[in-house]
Amino acid sequence: MKNKIYLLPPLLLILCLNFANAQYVLEKEYLNIVSADKVDQCFQFENLTMYPIYAGSKFIEAHKKIGKFQNLEKAIESEKVIIKEFGASENESIQNNQQIFRNALNQNNQNVRNVVNVSGQVNKLLISNISQDTIYLMAGEVVKGGKQDRVLAMDKVILPGEKDVELQVFCVEHGRWQTRENGKYTFSNHSGTVSNSIRKVAVKEKNQSSVWDKVEQVTKRNGAETETQTYTAMNDAGKFKEQLEDYVKHFKEALKSEDRIIGFVGVTGNEVIGMDLFANNEMFLDQMNNLINSYATEAITNGSKATLAFADVEKYASKYLSDESKQTKVVGENGSVYNMNGKKLHINTF
Repeated sequence: MKNKIYLLPPLLLILCLNFANAQYVLEKEYLNIVSADKVDQCFQFENLTMYPIYAGSKFIEAHKKIGKFQNLEKAIESEKVIIKEFGASENESIQNNQQIFRNALNQNNQNVRNVVNVSGQVNKLLISNISQDTIYLMAGEVVKGGKQDRVLAMDKVILPGEKDVELQVFCVEHGRWQTRENGKYTFSNHSGTVSNSIRKVAVKEKNQSSVWDKVEQVTKRNGAETETQTYTAMNDAGKFKEQLEDYVKHFKEALKSEDRIIGFVGVTGNEVIGMDLFANNEMFLDQMNNLINSYATEAITNGSKATLAFADVEKYASKYLSDESKQTKVVGENGSVYNMNGKKLHINTF
C-alpha cells in the first residue's frame, strides 16, 4: 500500500507534463486542419488559399488563462506606447552614425550592412509601454517614422509600465537616414506588415542587405518605387492597394465567421507561403489584418492560383505539428516559436 502511494505523485506528474506539452499537435481534441471541401467554399481568393486550423477542446482548455493582449497598431493609435531611436537625438554618436551611413549610401557602398552593424543603431529601437495593457508585437510589423521606417524582426510582449525595451528591427527604407519634416525621433505610425518573403528574411536570415533587396523587389513589382525606397510606399500604390483591399475583405469575412480558428496555412501556386498559429482565437483575430496583409501581398507579388494538393498541405502542417518534444527545434529551422511563461503564444513557419 505504501509503495502504491509513493508511486502515485510521479505518475500524476508525468500525466500533467504530457498534457502541458501536447497542445500544438494535429490531433482531434487539440488542433485540426479544415477539410479541402470547406476551403473551396470559403477560403480561396485569386492567388491565395488559406487552410484554417481549428482549436479543439483540450487546446482551448490549456490556453484559457493565457491573458489579454493589445496589438501594436491599436497601441500606437491610442498612444499607449512610445517607440524611439536607440539613443537620444542629442547623442553625438548618433550624429556620427548618420554621417557614416550617408557616406555609405552616397558611395553606393555594397557593404552598408557592415556600417549598420558597427553603428549599432539601425537595427535597434526602444519601446516603452505607458499603459496598463500588455502589448503584443509580431515580427513583420512596420513602424513608420524616426530616421528610417523599420520592420520588427521578432515577436515581443511588452508588459504594463516597461520602459526602453530593446527591439530587434531592420530598415525598410534604404534612402533615408534623418528625421522627416517634423524632426521627431519617434515612430508614431503603424504601417501594416511586410510580405511573407520579407518577414522570412528578417526573422531567419537577419541580414539588412537581404531585407533591402527584398523590399526593392516587392515595391518595384507593385509600382511603389520612391526616392527613399521605403516599403511603406506600398500603402499608396493604386493598383496594388485595390487588389489588397479585395483580399482583405474576402478573408476577413471568412476568418471572422468561426470562433475556433487560431491560425492557417497559406498557399499560392504550388507551394506553401507559410503557417501562423496563435494560442487562442482572440490573439489570432487581433493579428488577422497583419497576417492577411502579409500573405496577400506575397500572393499578389509572386503568386498564382493555388494548385497544391490538400494532402501536401496536411504533410506540411504535420511536419511542425506532430512531435511537440522536438517542435521548437524543427520550427526554428524554418520559422520561430514565441513563448511566454512556459506557454507558446505564436508559431510561424515559412
